[in-house]
Amino acid sequence: MRTASLSRLWQASQASTAAAISSNLRDLCYNAGRTHQEHLVNVFEGILLPCLEKRSHYKSDAYGALHSVQTQYNDHEKLSITDYFSGLGYLLAHQQDNRSDLIHLIKLTSIYAQWCRASARSLCVNPPTVVQLLWETQPNYGDSTSNRAPGRFSLSSSVVPGKGDGREAIRRMRVHVLSKIWPSIFDNPTPVQKAHAEAGVSYAYPTEELFGTPWGHCGESITFASMYTTMQAHVPLGTLALSVKTMTSTIPGVGVSPAEAIMHLHRLQDVVEVLRAAGAMRPMCLNCQHLADSVSARVEDYASVFTSRKAFDFETMAIRLCGRH
Repeated sequence: MRTASLSRLWQASQASTAAAISSNLRDLCYNAGRTHQEHLVNVFEGILLPCLEKRSHYKSDAYGALHSVQTQYNDHEKLSITDYFSGLGYLLAHQQDNRSDLIHLIKLTSIYAQWCRASARSLCVNPPTVVQLLWETQPNYGDSTSNRAPGRFSLSSSVVPGKGDGREAIRRMRVHVLSKIWPSIFDNPTPVQKAHAEAGVSYAYPTEELFGTPWGHCGESITFASMYTTMQAHVPLGTLALSVKTMTSTIPGVGVSPAEAIMHLHRLQDVVEVLRAAGAMRPMCLNCQHLADSVSARVEDYASVFTSRKAFDFETMAIRLCGRH
């Protein structure tokens, strides 16, 4: 598989116009010899390009119905991609191979945040609140005869908040996809909404995210679906969610954003220190914890691990998280 370098992806993420963004995404999708090129082209032509042309974060048909593109994403043979930012995560995840180490994956997730920030301006919407990475921490776990590729990972984002329509339709489609493969009942109110209600936060229809995160809002709705058999087989996984706003905002007195700063770092402890100091990491919400717990999935939240006060050996952690032996 031919891969794009992180420096090239970072430079491409600096595009500031819809035309420049479209050109950069096209180059990444049509790179000759890339694995899953057919799927990448379908996502670009079916979702990314139409969204940029119409300045919308989703595509609809002549009757106003949400348009989606079905594509293979790790475990899922026909995962529905319904919005620009999910398609962007899919594209970026396929620019790197499964042998990428953890620092590499964190940098890629940071680049994803930068792409989201730049794209949101062209799409006339707010950027997603978070981008999320899900990866196999022990790729050789279990049956050695399995045909699973080693060290696989997925990227996705939360649904855009506030400005722009289509949010409810995108969330409903994400829930529809999950409900077909997940032995969990998606009751309402959600676990987050129940917690908000117990805290005295009242429901505020139709902007239901103000009442608490609805089903289908989080990036995990895509990444969990993309690795559903892996999760249900109890293969150890790690997850890390980063705030798009925090990662792409200039650090006072420094002059660069956390996303740009970590591009120049090479040690895991230094990368994590930037994330901690910036307050960029976001813990997994109650909804996502419920989904993971309902199948007894072994998903460790590294927003919590990295922000804990206990001391740990970063070198050992880097080896363990990426399956290096």
